[in-house]
Amino acid sequence: GFSGEKTLKFGVTPYMGEMSMTRGFKPLMDYLARETGFPFELVIVGDYNQLAQRMKLGDIDIGAFSPFAYIEGAKTADVKIFATHTDEGGKASYQGLIIARKDSALTSLTGLKGKSFAFVDPKSASGFIYPRAMLIAKGINPSDHFSRTIFSGNHENVLHAVLNKNVDAGAVYSNALAIGKEKKLAVDSLSVIARTDPIPYDAYTARKGLANDTVRKIQRALLQLDRRNGEGKQVLDTLSRELKIDGFIAGEDRMYNVVREAAAFRRERIRAAVLPFREMGTARETELAPIVSELFESALIQSEKFWVSGS
Repeated sequence: GFSGEKTLKFGVTPYMGEMSMTRGFKPLMDYLARETGFPFELVIVGDYNQLAQRMKLGDIDIGAFSPFAYIEGAKTADVKIFATHTDEGGKASYQGLIIARKDSALTSLTGLKGKSFAFVDPKSASGFIYPRAMLIAKGINPSDHFSRTIFSGNHENVLHAVLNKNVDAGAVYSNALAIGKEKKLAVDSLSVIARTDPIPYDAYTARKGLANDTVRKIQRALLQLDRRNGEGKQVLDTLSRELKIDGFIAGEDRMYNVVREAAAFRRERIRAAVLPFREMGTARETELAPIVSELFESALIQSEKFWVSGS
């Protein structure tokens, strides 16, 4: 039993939908509780902003952040990375994909001119930051290349948006197609028209002030997960089936410097490419300016100027 031990809250966002997150992480919570002696509770929060905020307040102890959300969380909430995960190929990185329907005849990024496009979330590395960086690197200005852009909220929603013809194309992470296929989505009717540079996987972090000894116990438990014993096999098989997570390795802050570089455009590029960017017809429109403003920490990028440039 866990008499008297404080319950540790393990925070995740529903990046593949709430059901998959709950199913994928539940056996891991039970395993961590047995290995560390602390009761664990999985907490699914709306987005990465909320996760960072609640960790800053001490309300969530352990948090899994997408790469870009991690570099922000490290800065704003002082979260400390201790692990990252690997995929079924044993790789510790993935890519963002630009997808379209095969029947659309879209085969290139330039061909997306005037088309509608779905991103995932302003803080998604594979679903926004890297695809946008790739477009800019190819001389395409994301602010006027598309007729309409939306944020769908998670990767599965982007698949639905493209499949249902709500948009012409979208950005997802490389495992989203395999997960979609298992969920019986018609992903075989989609084509990949571009791939981003490699992106490190999610950062597993501890809130500031969580005892080092506790963090070490959690890290050791994650790193020791092994398919060769029954319990490890059950935990990893579930994570793998639901979320394509196949193991854990030690994580270090410097692994995410490539993400910082992708996010930090030179000033003139920012003005051209980011400032006029508007997320049309969605309630999240107003949130983008402060995010960009905070990200680039530049007096040039204030919310008011953001809208002047965009008009």
